Amino acid sequence: MSTNDILAANFDHKLIVFGSCSIQDTQIKVLPTLRNNRYGLPSLKIKRSGLNEFRHADILLIHGFYLFSTLIALFYFPTRNVYLMPHGSLEAYQNKKGRVRKYLFRKVVEGLLRGRKIHFLVGSDSETISILQIYPGVKVTVVGLGIDTTLVSVGKSTGPKEPVKLFCLSRISEKKRIDLCIKALSKLNSSKQRYTLEIIGSGDLTLENELRNLVSDLNLDGDVTFSGFLEGVQKTDAILRSDIFLLPSENENFAVAVAESISLGKPVVVSKFVAMHEFVDRHRTGITLNSLKVDTLVEAIENVHSNYAAFQEKCLESAHLLDWKEVQKKWLQVLKS
Repeated sequence: MSTNDILAANFDHKLIVFGSCSIQDTQIKVLPTLRNNRYGLPSLKIKRSGLNEFRHADILLIHGFYLFSTLIALFYFPTRNVYLMPHGSLEAYQNKKGRVRKYLFRKVVEGLLRGRKIHFLVGSDSETISILQIYPGVKVTVVGLGIDTTLVSVGKSTGPKEPVKLFCLSRISEKKRIDLCIKALSKLNSSKQRYTLEIIGSGDLTLENELRNLVSDLNLDGDVTFSGFLEGVQKTDAILRSDIFLLPSENENFAVAVAESISLGKPVVVSKFVAMHEFVDRHRTGITLNSLKVDTLVEAIENVHSNYAAFQEKCLESAHLLDWKEVQKKWLQVLKS
């Protein structure tokens, strides 16, 4: 059951989507945007009269933060109860760039929010800390994020056969530190070839070329595969054919790919800057890196490999906790309160 279905079963609700939406439903109103929906900037076609039906809502739930759509929602809808889902945009790491612009944006938001009850819904405990530093005393509830854990049935494994298949699943950007994964692979295979690495995702083309050059410089052309962006069945198949997921990122608000890997029985190695590391540590589904160093990553990979069956068993035992149904229950508890 989709989140829209859950809301429909419990509330008389409307969803406003800025940009485009593949779902056709009478509860959903789609408003066109400019520049491929960048920053939620609305087109000139939006008329105030088209939004009047929402002005008397009891609850306003806003996805995103530093977006024009956030300002539009707060300006047009005088709803007293406002729920904000910033999706990591208020974390200290994210606020390093464009500090002045973001400061001014927050001041505008504060002006539009005056006198209303504000409640933040976030994906992790670490995000709560960042929000309270900006808005001391505001109410924050961790609802997490969910995935569909019913896509495939996964059986237990006694351990991966060599070469062990490592994989990265993310946008290609500097903060993901895919370079560390490539360097770790070189060190792991310095004596003999025991591991391979599949890089799944697309993004910064300049960085991708730099990573490809790094692979060549380290003589790893036969051990590293760039698979590009995958989704749906192709992505699921890529995870299933792999063994250990790597994400030594400098910052991740939740990291859906970590949840997807765990749900499919694949142990993970993540950095302490990945919010999902709290789940990883609590349920022992992999190893958390305390530093972004090649040797630390190599040691963690070898640890997971040596204890693979135990880590995989923990992944399968805890997978149900990542299902959307669990997240939806938390949403309903908050909204009904």
